[in-house]
Amino acid sequence: MVGSALLILATGCVPIVAARATDASAWRRIETDHIALSTDLESREARGIALELERTYLTLQRLAFPYPLHGPTHVEVVVFGRRSDYLSLRPEEPEGFFSDDGLLSLERVPTLVFWGRPRFAVRAMILHELTHWFLRMHHGQAPSWIHEGLADYFSTMEIRDDEAVLGRKPGVT
Repeated sequence: MVGSALLILATGCVPIVAARATDASAWRRIETDHIALSTDLESREARGIALELERTYLTLQRLAFPYPLHGPTHVEVVVFGRRSDYLSLRPEEPEGFFSDDGLLSLERVPTLVFWGRPRFAVRAMILHELTHWFLRMHHGQAPSWIHEGLADYFSTMEIRDDEAVLGRKPGVT
């Protein structure tokens, strides 16, 4: 029942017709300092994704927004293990989506939803949307050209060992 409630909350009360009934015990929650991940993936893989997202959050924050955050400081993340379960929720956005309008709570907590291990397109979406979110938290109503320019630029960030590389095209080393 809890797993079903999570799915209903994540959809914004849109009914899930095609999704399989999910055993609540199969869902787990893993929390880091800034990431609260709910998933039906195996524990080891879920921990790896949570740590990767935490590292992404911290790198972006330290690089682009190195001052105190005004507002929520954590991101809710829902990761479906099966692509078909995710697509029954949001077929129009096949890679994943981001919302900061309170999908999983009454507060405007940023929420990221995708399936499986983050692929290149999902990582770029995460960075793009987190940049928008950080901008809104720090600079309120910045012009859209600033939002889109910075979000597009930071969506190219690759984290390698102890460095962040920005501005490269996908696949270029």
